Amino acid sequence: MVPEAHHLRSTHSQTIYGASVMVGYRINPSLAAGIGCEISYTDSLFTHDRHTRVLKFTPIPIYAEARFDLIRNSIVTPYLNLAAGMSFISYERKRLDNSGSTLDDKHICQNGFFFKGGLGLLFHINNSISPSINASFKGFHMSGNPYEINPHGVTIQVGVVVIIGNR
Repeated sequence: MVPEAHHLRSTHSQTIYGASVMVGYRINPSLAAGIGCEISYTDSLFTHDRHTRVLKFTPIPIYAEARFDLIRNSIVTPYLNLAAGMSFISYERKRLDNSGSTLDDKHICQNGFFFKGGLGLLFHINNSISPSINASFKGFHMSGNPYEINPHGVTIQVGVVVIIGNR
C-alpha cells in the first residue's frame, strides 16, 4: 500500500494539491504494479479565455501504476514509475461579460485520460516501511478537445510504501 501527498505545479504556474493511495503487488524483485486513486483540488484555474473562470476544480483519477526499481538491494532505491487511467473532473464554470458580471454559472463534469510518469527514490528503513519521494509529469485530463480543461505539469509526491503480508 502506498499513500502519497501531491503538489503539482502546472504549465500555467498554478498549484494543485492532492492525495492518493495505491494498492500493489510485487511481481518480481524489480517490478511492482497496482491500482490507485487520487483526489486533488484547487480553488481556481487559469483559462485562455479572459471571460471564463474555472472554480473548485476537483480531478479524481483512477489508474494502474507500475514501478520499476533501477537498483536493487540498496538502502536508497531509485525507481521509474508510469501510471495511466481514467480521470473524472468536476468544476464550476463562470462566464463573464466585459464588465465582469456573471452571464452563466454551470457545474461541469467531464472525464478523460490520466497519465503520470517520472522518477523517484525509495528509502528502505525496515522490511515493512519505506518512505519515498517522486518527481513526475502528470496530465489530469488528456481528452484531445481544446475546449476542455486539461491541467498538466510537474508534480512532487511524498509518501510511504507499507508492506502488508509476506514479501
